[in-house]
This record gives sequence, structure tokens and C-alpha cells, in this order.
Amino acid sequence: MRVGMLWRDVRGKMRRFAGVGQGGLRVRSFWDGNRKGHPVSGGRREYAACSKPRPAGVSWKATMRDEGQATGTSDLGPSSFESLGLNSGIIDALDEIGLDSPSEIQRLGIESILRGGGKMDALGQNGILLASQTGSGKTLAYLLPIVHQLKQWEDFQGRGKPKRPRCIVVAPTQELVEQIHGVAKSLGHVVKFSSTMVSARAKIGQQKKSMEKPMDVLIGTPNRILRLNREGFVWFGDARYLVLDEADLLLGDDYAKEVTALVTPVVTKEERAKVVMVTASATKRVRKFLQTELSGGLEMETTGLHKAVSSAKHHFINQGQNDKLELLEQTILPHISDLKSDMHGLVFCNTLDSCRAVEHYLQNNDYRAFCLHGSVPSATRKGVIGSFLESDSGILITTDLAARGLDFGGKVKYVVNFDFPHNKVDYLHRTGRTARAGMKGKVYSLVRGRDRRLAREIELAVSKRETIDEKPLHRARVERSAKLFKGKRLASKSDPTRRSGRRRDF
Repeated sequence: MRVGMLWRDVRGKMRRFAGVGQGGLRVRSFWDGNRKGHPVSGGRREYAACSKPRPAGVSWKATMRDEGQATGTSDLGPSSFESLGLNSGIIDALDEIGLDSPSEIQRLGIESILRGGGKMDALGQNGILLASQTGSGKTLAYLLPIVHQLKQWEDFQGRGKPKRPRCIVVAPTQELVEQIHGVAKSLGHVVKFSSTMVSARAKIGQQKKSMEKPMDVLIGTPNRILRLNREGFVWFGDARYLVLDEADLLLGDDYAKEVTALVTPVVTKEERAKVVMVTASATKRVRKFLQTELSGGLEMETTGLHKAVSSAKHHFINQGQNDKLELLEQTILPHISDLKSDMHGLVFCNTLDSCRAVEHYLQNNDYRAFCLHGSVPSATRKGVIGSFLESDSGILITTDLAARGLDFGGKVKYVVNFDFPHNKVDYLHRTGRTARAGMKGKVYSLVRGRDRRLAREIELAVSKRETIDEKPLHRARVERSAKLFKGKRLASKSDPTRRSGRRRDF
């Protein structure tokens, strides 16, 4: 990496890399907004490949194609996977599904991971942060270079051994684990490497038996991997890579203890593993973890990070004194149905009670409504998603369980925030379920009194194509525009749609 390289910030101002410091080298992808057809104002199309494969009902080949599809390429790097130096078998696998050009995050991820080679660098830094907007192809951004390294090591060390994966991929939800495993399997059929997934969805006895087979890549939820490790069915001694997919969520309060228990042994063993953190939200907690727990490392960020997808239209609707359920059923959904047939959509709620209330109301009004939340049994969730995708104009009412990583094969044409998200990060992840792979989508958000300030900050950032990050906008700037959201709070204490508690529903 050339120290002193120029890059353009979100205001169009040219800046220069500071180079290697105490915390490592921070890298931002450069995009010259003045090039023809790509104005700084955001006229260029965002990279919008599907970042995860499908649930039931969508072919793996189509999903792999979406995972690698990009609407443009950076001018600073190679324009094909082959020019990045990947294994010929990987190139064959990508050719088979029609992929030849990497997206921005895929180029950055492949270059940075191959450069590290699965080892701690000369400065003692163990981490790589891959941060890019939702739907940009992050799964392949880390899987491709890691598989390339696995094939190189295979020439000298042979195939993977039972109970001793060389790469461990950790994801927060069972659905995301299955999707990552689907991408790994589709690559493995051509490149010839083994991958195994573990989560609470399958019986522990079956998963213990699967650990007895040679494996290269282990994909699972934190709790299940730790349990198998405690009981002697998984060992971390051969691990060269540990990937934290959806790192901002894994480092949150719900998973921090388990993730620390996973990271500590792989970065303190004699041959330290490289930790790759993958996220669409490079929060302060994520950056702090990189600097403190991993002794720093590369921060690879794309130009669209923390920005709403440009191909989606965002509508903020003042609830006022109207009933939320009536607004949804009588105003928003009829408008969407008039636009096009076969319109699949997601309706996000903050609580289980709210989910159930919306599901009951819509079903009583003859909508094809399905419900997905943490209380739905693990064995049932896959069937719910499959039924939703196979239906004509289905509506999936869900909590933030469906906001992380899930890809629906480009079928989701709209997202409704029935309950406004608690923060900006959740807004980005929820709305990132539509307008993927360069397609168009719509986002509708119901806003009541308590949400006005946050909604206005987000709306201003979306309208100006600015980043939607953790830092609040200037108070005076928000208050000058907040008059558009005048309205009284409707929900009473007995209202089932009121939000209660902030613990994640997974």
C-alpha cells in the first residue's frame, strides 16, 4: 500500500492517508467523483451485490451470481478476479456462475487477506476490518482469498483434519450460518474443500459426528462452536483464520462474552490466527476491538459505507394521531400493491407483541402474512422463509432477526419500518434488505413523536447522500427541519405495538 495515497471524503474534499501508525494502516477506497458519469453527488450506482446467499426457494447459483455482481468497479484496482491472483479452481467456479469482475469490497478484501497470508504481520497486528454497505458482496470478499490460502497450504500440509478447522467463520444467527455455508458449499464443489456448519438448529449429537470428518472451514454460531470446543469436538490449534461476520452485532452485549472466548485462544496460541471482522457498520466498538484486542490492523472501507442504498426511495410518514395498523393496511400496502404485482415485502417491528399484532391484523384483512422472530422454533424458521418467497406478494413481519445478512434473492421490493428502529445502524441493516444487486426498492417508515429527531437525522443524511453513522447531526440543523414531523404520540401503555426492552431478538 502506498503511503500518502489520496482519497475523497464524503464532502468531496481530497485527503491523504496518514500511513502506518500505532493503530495500523487505515485504508479507504478512492473514487474520483468527477469522472464522466459518476458525479460526487451520488449519481453513480452503488455496489449492490447480494452479500449473502438465499434462504429456501432461491437457487444457490443465482445467489452466487448476485453475491459477486457489481454495478461498477473501482479505477484503482484490478478489474477481474483472475488479475487478483486467485487459484485457477476458484476462477473456474466463478466463471461457471458468470462472475468475472469483483465488487469494491471484494477487491479490497482479496488483496488485504492475501497480503497477510493468515499470519500476524511484522507490527504484531492480528486484524483485518472489511466494512462495506449492505448488499455489496462481503461473503465472497473473505471466502475467496481464504479458500485460495487453504489450497496453497494443502499442497504442503495436506487436507484438513477432523476436529481441526483451518478457518472458523462465526455468525450471530442460524439463518446467516446456513447462508454462508451455502456459498462455501457451492465453491467447494468446484475448488474441492470441505466445509461444515453448526448451530442450534440441528441436534448436538449429529454435529459431534460431523466433527469426526476432515474439515477445512467450520461455520457456526458462537455458542455452538464454544460448546463443541468445551466437549473436545473442535480444536483451535490449526486455525489460521477466524472470521466474525456481522462483527458489530457479535461484539454487542448479547455476544461479546462468547466472541471474546473464541478470539482469545486463536490470537494467543503460538501460531496466531488472523481475525477478519466483516460488517456493514464500522462502529466505535468494532474499531476499538481491532485496536485493543487485535493490536491493530488494516481497516478496509468502501465508498458506500454507512450510506443508504441509492437505488431505494425512502419515505418517512408522520403517524400523528392515526392508528399505525390502519396506516399500514389502508395507506402503505395499497399504494405498494398498485405499483406492481408479485411485490414481496418486509415489515419490521421492535417487539414480539408488535409482530404478532401486525400478523393477526393483516391476516384478518386477507393479506398473505408470515411471521419470523426469535420465538419461532428453529426448525420452523426455514419453512417460514420458504413459504414467504414462494407466495405471491407475501409479507414477512419480523424483528431485527431478518435485518442481518439475510438475502431473499432480490424478491424483496419494499421494507416497512412499522416500529421505527432504535438507532441508525438498525435502519441501515433493515433497509438494506431491498434494492439489492442494482435493483430498485422502496422504504416506508412510520414516525411518531419519540422517533422524530432520529428520523429527521436519517432523512437529512439520505436526502444529501451523506453517511448515516453514529455521530448525531448538529442539533440546530435537525430542529430547523423537524417541523415536518409534528404530531402527537398515539400508542398507549396497553398498545401491543409499543417497544419494550432492547435485547436483541435472535
